[in-house]
Amino acid sequence: MRSRIPAGLSSVRAWQWLAVGLLSLGMSGCGEKIDSSMGKVAGTVKYDGKALPTGSIIFSMGTKGHGTGPIDASGHYALSMPMPPGSYKVAVRAEEVSSQPPPPGKMPEVKSLIPQKYGDINKSGLTATIKQGANELDFDLKP
Repeated sequence: MRSRIPAGLSSVRAWQWLAVGLLSLGMSGCGEKIDSSMGKVAGTVKYDGKALPTGSIIFSMGTKGHGTGPIDASGHYALSMPMPPGSYKVAVRAEEVSSQPPPPGKMPEVKSLIPQKYGDINKSGLTATIKQGANELDFDLKP
């Protein structure tokens, strides 16, 4: 059985249009759709009143999900993805690697910039409530 091509279209041209159509259809479901019921989270992390110059922050809702974001030199962070509204436990990790070269066969020395408890989601004592829309959530960690 032979396929019929509309008058004026070559078989190559028909395949091109078919490919474009399928590609467009496939791409329409791709990409991140931002749900208006989600919350975008950003803020500042300080340690003893001063901006934490490096690290990462983790928001956890247990088995329901988590989000992370890097902390920049000014202490600012933004979670990489919108989060569902709710109550979260929060952890912060901030470490610096020694500028001294390690002895042969050893790893470089890593020093925490904040008390270790802040890096443990269950011991940090940090919590946050995320709401729909924009959330500016700041943390000032104590020694």
